[in-house]
Amino acid sequence: MKKVFIGIMAVLVCFTLTACDSNNNSNNEKNESKQEESASNLSNVQSEIEALGVECEKTETAYEMVGAIDGFKLNSGDYTLEIYKFDTSSDAYKTAEENQELILDGMDYSFSAKVQNGYAYIIDDNFPQHDEVVKILNNLK
Repeated sequence: MKKVFIGIMAVLVCFTLTACDSNNNSNNEKNESKQEESASNLSNVQSEIEALGVECEKTETAYEMVGAIDGFKLNSGDYTLEIYKFDTSSDAYKTAEENQELILDGMDYSFSAKVQNGYAYIIDDNFPQHDEVVKILNNLK
């Protein structure tokens, strides 16, 4: 009888471990999918801005410091645009959307940003084609 009980317990443990591993793989696949989608959307933003005739150079940002999952900066002459993609279920995004500001992780510093639809952006007032670029940014989903 003990052997049957031990056998049943071993099978249950195997099923439990397999189920946990499947959930982890599923979560990893979802995160990778979000990052790929984010990279695609952000690349499209740069292309759309350049289609307006705005020459810009892309540089990396420390997007993790504001709780984002992706982000970059576009420099056009002396003017910049920073754009960040968030997981909309994250606390960082919820706080940013509520306050319309980004908070640097671990620091007592924040700065104003336009936050909506899972994105946040900061744009210089004199960024070339400013109003058209803002329309592109406001249409991100």
